[in-house]
Amino acid sequence: MGIAVAGGARPSNAHPGVHRDGTLPQRIDYRVRPSVPYTRDMPVTARLSRDFYDRFGEKVVDELVGLLNDMDATFRAELRELNERNFQRFEAKLEERVGGLDAALRTEMANLRAELRTEIANVKADLIKWMFLFWLGTVATMLGFGRLLLGV
Repeated sequence: MGIAVAGGARPSNAHPGVHRDGTLPQRIDYRVRPSVPYTRDMPVTARLSRDFYDRFGEKVVDELVGLLNDMDATFRAELRELNERNFQRFEAKLEERVGGLDAALRTEMANLRAELRTEIANVKADLIKWMFLFWLGTVATMLGFGRLLLGV
């Protein structure tokens, strides 16, 4: 977190750790880095007036900035842990629901498959019945033409 002076740029000789533009260097705490790669923390810049530095001194202000950075890192770590726990709970619920849907889908597919087989068997029986009737009709017609042609 960088701290900038509101009253303009501080002279570079005012404090060895102050940048030329009046901002303090950002404190990086490697212990609370996110576990997910390629993420960046958004820097939050608090503006402190020159009077604040003059009234309390560099040492006190640096300690305050360190305390605020530590609190921020702690809150970020706690928030990250809370988000991870919530995501794990969400993932478990989602897995449970998907498992339930999977079982329901498999049951429905088995029912549809049984219905389809029954329907195919019924159509097959109807088809065989009609084929037999048409065969009988064809045989009867052929016998009739044979009798007619032979004069029997």
